[in-house]
Amino acid sequence: ITPFVAKATPEQCDVPSEDHGLQCNPYVKSRMCDLDKDEKNKWKSNSTHINIAIFKGLSGWQEFYKQDPDMAIMCAIDHAQAQGVLSDMIVEPVFADDESSESGGAKAALCMRNGGLDFAVGPFGSAIALNAGIIGKLFKINMIGTVTSSPLLSNKDPASGFPYFSRVFPSDLFQSKLVAEMAKQFNITKVATFSQSPQAYYDGIVNAFHSFAGELGMKTMSVT
Repeated sequence: ITPFVAKATPEQCDVPSEDHGLQCNPYVKSRMCDLDKDEKNKWKSNSTHINIAIFKGLSGWQEFYKQDPDMAIMCAIDHAQAQGVLSDMIVEPVFADDESSESGGAKAALCMRNGGLDFAVGPFGSAIALNAGIIGKLFKINMIGTVTSSPLLSNKDPASGFPYFSRVFPSDLFQSKLVAEMAKQFNITKVATFSQSPQAYYDGIVNAFHSFAGELGMKTMSVT
């Protein structure tokens, strides 16, 4: 987990501040995917050097969550190399800014395509992942979502779904069904739900819960 990273200018980087985070780190700055530059296949992997794209929002609503996958993937790489799994390879991250937005997700995926990257960790959030996943589907870019619960992000149906998208976070349908079944086990017959978040995730899981709870004979109501 890393601190929120603002889009810091070179001048701002000269002034010490925790808010600048990794954006002012020379290593990170040297490994940023840039769609506005001519980086055709710049990050393409080979038999001894593997580059993994890291979707990282540098602005927007992720400021609230303060969660990014970069430190986790770098720790995982170090651990794998220490165990001898990747002893013959150099594995490094390439940072793709998804701007914490839906359009930014597509832009980051296009940056991957341009740079020759074919595997990504992220993006964070279903709305961003859906747009990035469409690009991934078109160009066969593999992605692993970190917090992506939308049922639409399914790799079960290659024709209509996202065959190159996987996730490490259960879908809304899985979570809400489990909660409904738990309520049934406790003999709960009436449930009121509260959802005050602007994020679609909460609406999705609450709506799915109402559906599953109804099938189990419970009466539900939503309070907003």
